[in-house]
Amino acid sequence: MSRSFPVSMSHGQPQTYGSAEAVLVHAAEHARNRLLHSCEAISWIGGLALRGPAVARQFSITGAKIQDATAGSGEEAAHVLVGQLLIDGKPPWTFVTGDAEKVAWLARFMVTSAVPAPFNVADSAAERAGLKEAFRQACESAWRQASSKGPRNLTSVYALFLKSADQAFQRAEQGKQNKRDAAATKNASASDERFVESVILRAYRLHGVTAAEANKLFPLPQT
Repeated sequence: MSRSFPVSMSHGQPQTYGSAEAVLVHAAEHARNRLLHSCEAISWIGGLALRGPAVARQFSITGAKIQDATAGSGEEAAHVLVGQLLIDGKPPWTFVTGDAEKVAWLARFMVTSAVPAPFNVADSAAERAGLKEAFRQACESAWRQASSKGPRNLTSVYALFLKSADQAFQRAEQGKQNKRDAAATKNASASDERFVESVILRAYRLHGVTAAEANKLFPLPQT
């Protein structure tokens, strides 16, 4: 279970929406924000690999343990990154020196966005459907590419990550539709909730992030 940072703050008053279209626009923006933060973290992992000898590492991912803020009524504080990445069983900030850099790494994994509760449910569904594993694999690929002195360009890593993310959104959407169909004759409220979540997941696929954009924003650090 996530716990709040000792000095966590509130995200403020819940956001209001004037239309269903506004909710879907926010959903696409939320997905875009999460994917770009993921690409930034992938770049940072490549940067870590450039600092030391070419050593193979074991990458794993667990649930987020700490969050920076709380949300108001009707919203939830959803972690922006899909989970806590571990390198040889340790968080990334244990591989850096200096308090400022450690805090910067910690901040990346604790940051949250205030979103409607169905967004958080949709996020979890996408993570289970492959988004979390796609992030883990991309970080591992960035490390391997950087440590092997391969191409100083992460476009291919980002491309595979974004493709896998879209596939995860699609699988999660289909899963919600299947659950909606199963609940339709038994629980109308649950069926409606699954429908809303499936529509949000479809909106996530409109995030607009490209591999070229990600590589421009977050290139592999040059040494």
